[in-house]
Amino acid sequence: MPLVGKLKSMGKFVLGISRSEAASNVFMSACSEFQFLESVASGKERSVSEVSDALTLSDVNDLIVTILRESEGGEMLASEVKSVLLRLRPNFSEKSVGFSTFGKMLAKLAEQFGSFEMESEEYNLILRLNQAYAAVEQLTRDNYVGVFARILSAYKEDGFDRVNPSILKSAVQALYPDFTERQIGLRRFSDVLRTLEREGLLRLKTDEGGNMLVHIL
Repeated sequence: MPLVGKLKSMGKFVLGISRSEAASNVFMSACSEFQFLESVASGKERSVSEVSDALTLSDVNDLIVTILRESEGGEMLASEVKSVLLRLRPNFSEKSVGFSTFGKMLAKLAEQFGSFEMESEEYNLILRLNQAYAAVEQLTRDNYVGVFARILSAYKEDGFDRVNPSILKSAVQALYPDFTERQIGLRRFSDVLRTLEREGLLRLKTDEGGNMLVHIL
């Protein structure tokens, strides 16, 4: 996304908006903030308190662990972590989970969950993922339904009734980079979706152009 990159290099805040069917994971990741057009048009954008209240300390810790896992060497500046966290959850606020500053919240997470360490270097605060958390859990036949259920639930809580299958798969691969359908005994992602439909998590429909859409139940 050359234009997005150029704008951000100039210090611009880039808000991306697109239909869920057309949005690419690359574009969404490149933007400072991204919103689905369906959410904007339908007025389903939720207030800061509504979205933030949905996050628990455990949720925030899991998001930070995911961010650190995807970083080079498993470490990042705290300011960079917060920037990515806000891109994933634009309305996140440390105050919604009971802390006056981001640093105080990080200290509590490090103490309570032990998934990362904090180190001060001059005027910078660095977060470093503990080795025990560096290994990413693999999706298996036993746990994949629960994983998809949590991801679909997060979309639902954020006001989305449907999602493009490619976006759903990208969300899974962001958490489980090595995910393949064969890991869970299936051949295609469409087979995964049909299994989840039988589990009562979603309903599959096609649009006018014959494209498959996932309707979240």
